[in-house]
Amino acid sequence: MHGHTGPYRSWVTYAGLPADTATSLGAIVVLADGGNGFYVNWHGAEGYKPNRWQDAIVHDLLPEVERRWRTRRERGARAIGGLSMGGYGAITIALRHPDVFGIAFSSAGALRFAERARQELESGGEDWNRPELWSKDENAAVPIAGFSTQRERTPRGRVFVDPAQTRQADPFVLVDAMTPARAPYLHLDCGLQDSLCPETRGFAARLRDRGIAHSYLELPGDHDAPYWTDAFAHTALILKAALAGASPAHSTSPRAMSGIAHARSGARDSREPLKTDRKPSSARRRGIQRRSVVKAKTRFPFSRE
Repeated sequence: MHGHTGPYRSWVTYAGLPADTATSLGAIVVLADGGNGFYVNWHGAEGYKPNRWQDAIVHDLLPEVERRWRTRRERGARAIGGLSMGGYGAITIALRHPDVFGIAFSSAGALRFAERARQELESGGEDWNRPELWSKDENAAVPIAGFSTQRERTPRGRVFVDPAQTRQADPFVLVDAMTPARAPYLHLDCGLQDSLCPETRGFAARLRDRGIAHSYLELPGDHDAPYWTDAFAHTALILKAALAGASPAHSTSPRAMSGIAHARSGARDSREPLKTDRKPSSARRRGIQRRSVVKAKTRFPFSRE
């Protein structure tokens, strides 16, 4: 799943997702478009649109993929993942629906999005909880009628209206309530020069403390296309091993992977000037200091069932 202000195709045109990803993984790869809705069900949407983005992925997109193509239906044969905003959405959806997704990954995910919204609601502030304040028309329009400009792609209103609602969309809270044996396998990565690195590192530590199977990787890089291109090369290896482990050796059935691929052809090869999860004064909003210590941490095996 794509990042903030990015369209469905940005995994290919911006982050450099290889054209042979589906073949390499032995999977059906689908790129979802979530606008600037953070892939959660909104509680304070204004206007006639309900903006139930999580439901759209789980209850609309996934059944449509399984209706159109021959797939394996068990949780261990499904993965969901994304970058930046999409990384947050993928981890949140997988933790909310561990019976649906057995594998999830976040690449430089904004994992404390819900926590920041909760802090704003408790303090009376308004920033992260109202994306229309910082979703600007900085990027090229998306060729989807009525869902093209950033204004059209950004819901109006507030994501949450009560602090308690944020807890159902907070990966840290969801992990604390998750039984390790029921949890999906999670893979995390982030760039060492990315201001989101500390929260990814903190989430990995929480997984370790809870005994939840996961892998964690830090690489040199910032919150940008070159980092995601490099990081996905590592992610692909982990996904391939995880999906293979979920499938009997004799099976040749494709696996459904929601959220990391692309069902359309003809995407441009040129890089798009996306600024995923970048907003004015982002350092102020995140309140996070950058670090430059190289680390790589990986945990196996991929046990889920």
